[in-house]
Amino acid sequence: MSANDGLTAAGAASEQTPLLASTGSFDFGKKVSSVGGNGTGTGRTVLDPNSDALTTREKVYLILEGRYGKVGQIYEGVTIFLIIASIAAFVIGSLFDTDYNGDAPYVDMCGKVCDAIFFGNDPDNGLGFLGIGPFATSIVEVVTIAVFTIDYILRLWTCDLESPRYAGFVGRLRYLPSFYSVVDLSSTVPFYVDALSPNISLEATQFLRMFRFFRMLRVEGRYTEALTLFDDVFREQKHVLGTAGFIGCTTWVAVASLYYIAERRNTDMIYCPDPASDCEEGIDDMSGVDTGLCVIDSWGLVDCTDAGCPPSEYKENPCYNVFNSIVSASYFALLNLFGEFPLIDQHSTAGKVVGTVTAVVAVAVFALPTGLIGNGIENIISRRREENRALEQSNGTGDAENGEAPDEWIDVDASEYPADDSTFGGRLYNFLEARTSSMAVVFDWFINALIIGVILSFAVDTLFQENDNAMYRLVIDNFEFAVACIFTVEYVLRLVASDQNPLYRGLGGKFHYLVSFDSLVDLAAFLPYWIQVWITGTLIPHNANAIG
Repeated sequence: MSANDGLTAAGAASEQTPLLASTGSFDFGKKVSSVGGNGTGTGRTVLDPNSDALTTREKVYLILEGRYGKVGQIYEGVTIFLIIASIAAFVIGSLFDTDYNGDAPYVDMCGKVCDAIFFGNDPDNGLGFLGIGPFATSIVEVVTIAVFTIDYILRLWTCDLESPRYAGFVGRLRYLPSFYSVVDLSSTVPFYVDALSPNISLEATQFLRMFRFFRMLRVEGRYTEALTLFDDVFREQKHVLGTAGFIGCTTWVAVASLYYIAERRNTDMIYCPDPASDCEEGIDDMSGVDTGLCVIDSWGLVDCTDAGCPPSEYKENPCYNVFNSIVSASYFALLNLFGEFPLIDQHSTAGKVVGTVTAVVAVAVFALPTGLIGNGIENIISRRREENRALEQSNGTGDAENGEAPDEWIDVDASEYPADDSTFGGRLYNFLEARTSSMAVVFDWFINALIIGVILSFAVDTLFQENDNAMYRLVIDNFEFAVACIFTVEYVLRLVASDQNPLYRGLGGKFHYLVSFDSLVDLAAFLPYWIQVWITGTLIPHNANAIG
């Protein structure tokens, strides 16, 4: 388990899905049924990969899930490699496809051997002896399909170990339409259809290879955890989200109705889909149609005879108003609610009023579900943290009350685990990270004020780039120099104090800190300034104070 997973080692069983339990404490044995359930035997199965009592089928299941020691890790790595390799070959191979890029200069760069190994564009690339149909294939594709086919068969064989609901013949049938099963089938079945149907060309189905990316959700547990987090939020907030959805739909229909009333007689909203075929000779596109000459009747039907697009036996209404019905208006109403106004320059005065009201209302309407989902995520994360903290304390691996942070506690607030104040590094960490004193809070506000000041000074300076006023340049340049110095010293102090965090101890920990997101953001705040100083040899830009 990597540090980026944001989980504790002891709390992993309470967060990883779909195979591990979501709640509850238990002892790992060979197998634990109904973990996190209600004791009815309907929960998920947990297998201990270190147990000596595992059957062959259970070992296969653990290998497929990447949880059976080195073998499982190797298989997981091979699976990820094949997914990326096959998709990369499919994407890059489109550059060498003569059917679409026949005149491209790089088409001939990949010969038959290259095509046979990677891309499979040429039916004569030498793989015809495989007898898999008249269409081209590649070694990468054949190997990938073979591995994924065996993988799917084995998963179908062991799927009841993932959930008891997949046990037996009926359970296997229930497994077939599950999400991961559909992803697996979508990325392999088209190959066999192509190979076994020599008279049917299904080359367009090759895009389904992109579904293989979804297979990485299976082997990368952190993505599944993120998806199940949203699933938990939607489940917990379903009633409130349902109400918000009803309000959103009502608003959508109301806006569409207002647009229909305001724009159904607006000739600027008239559109002719195919003027070159439906209109008089010489009118090739909409620029040749004077919609101001069109007539709109009381039913909203458009007659553009005077504009050169009369009705014909082939097309009774060659032109129409895009707001001729509430259904038609609903498309543009939805775009407006999302903040897009593609027809803003064609709206009438009444339409612009509706658009203005829509823009204001949309902020409130779409803020409702956004706030609900955000609040739901925050609540679930807080609850999981409390559960992990309780589990850490019960296992004796951490004591929040005594200020001792567990070694593998990743995603926590530094203020909850202050360092030892008896050492310089500890005091520095508490001042910069944990902010355990009022002076530390003031310093944090001071740094934030400097950040805002730098942003404002940069914005103002773009307005007066040609200003040669000596005092103006002196203030701006010296402020930038002072901020760069402060940020540099702050970064060095944070680097010194970083080993107070168990994640960043030792030489490897320092490197881990240097490449962390917070560290890179801090570097970006001052490093470009010193690079400019080094390149120009000038300590303060726009002044003649050379270094040395």
